[in-house]
Amino acid sequence: MKNLCRTLSVFFLAAVSLLFISAVSAQAQPPGRVLEPRRETLETARDRMHRDHNRIATDEPGVNDNPFESSRRRALMFRLARAAELRQDTERIQFFNTEMMRSVSVSATPDYDRIIKSTGEIKKRAERLRLNLRLPKLEKSEQPQAESEIADNQSLTASLKRLDELVRHFGTNPLPRLGNAGVLDVTAVADARRDLGGIIALSDHIRKSAKRLRQQAGR
Repeated sequence: MKNLCRTLSVFFLAAVSLLFISAVSAQAQPPGRVLEPRRETLETARDRMHRDHNRIATDEPGVNDNPFESSRRRALMFRLARAAELRQDTERIQFFNTEMMRSVSVSATPDYDRIIKSTGEIKKRAERLRLNLRLPKLEKSEQPQAESEIADNQSLTASLKRLDELVRHFGTNPLPRLGNAGVLDVTAVADARRDLGGIIALSDHIRKSAKRLRQQAGR
């Protein structure tokens, strides 16, 4: 009988000890801590993105402390580089167009070499703008009317003036400066799509015609 009582006492003390240890563990680690991670407020997230932008601009260390920050930094750097390329291509199109039109206005004989080079650059950068802005190509029903043959310098000058109008109109579009077609109204997107499509087609037509006229002139 004494042995039985002693055995029951040992089991009772062991059970009490286990309950005490479980209670202490529960207090040390509140339930739901792993399942309920801390969430950032919208203001905190905005502040963090602003800090990341400043770190990239000033090359401040600390962004690569963990893989998540490194990934965010690469994504932000890509967006910044893409926006810079959009602005640069838009400015270069305007630059080549201005230089080309100036050369036409000061000379009775077109500078074929300048026209060929300028229209080639304009077409290349317009195609890249359309790609970076994620604008689809014009459908067949939306294509501008086929350009008439450029048979002489007079018709060449007339085509250059039409190209100048397209470039100037595209320069007023806010799309290249913001770099995101998704945040703008449909009118700006449609205008950019139409203008770039016209610039690409007309600049290519002028370039090929200028090559032919240069060959006819024996230059």
